[in-house]
Amino acid sequence: MPNLKNSLLLSFTLLAASPLAADIRGLYGSDCLAMEGLSAKKDFLFKDQSMETVQTVYADLECGVPVYDFSFLGDYIHDADRQTLDHSYSSITLRALDERVTAAFNEVSLCGISDWVLNEAREVAGLECGGQHIPQAGTKVYDIVREAKDDKSRFEGLQLGLSSEAEDGLSAETRPTQLDPIVYQAK
Repeated sequence: MPNLKNSLLLSFTLLAASPLAADIRGLYGSDCLAMEGLSAKKDFLFKDQSMETVQTVYADLECGVPVYDFSFLGDYIHDADRQTLDHSYSSITLRALDERVTAAFNEVSLCGISDWVLNEAREVAGLECGGQHIPQAGTKVYDIVREAKDDKSRFEGLQLGLSSEAEDGLSAETRPTQLDPIVYQAK
């Protein structure tokens, strides 16, 4: 079974077809990302002005054994000229995808919840979960977004900002300025 604290940290180090002309639309996703004995994938679904981000954590290094996922839902504003992507969270849910993880969540009363059910998403916005503070509903995030291109300058996907302690994206002044190397490919 995965280390709960490390796997929650992995989920937050990860937190979307066509080129970025005026609007972002569709489904984008990362390749399998390995870290400390676990792996994860992150998907973004953009439709109208809503965005859903799903971060799935796996118990292996090949993204083959899903154990839980976080879903972040909210509105977004994409400014193509400034290459910004600002969004807010209206809901953040956590869902156990493995029976052993469900039992572990219940054993430690993860997020203060002791009645976790397999495959049932629970609202966790604003809660303390395994030593990690989950953002409140209504939290705004200020990010950057760029087209990622292959070596022949063809559209490959999207890249978002690289968050750091100084550039956490929690205000317009602390918007990331560097790109995260992860490319989210159109699916």
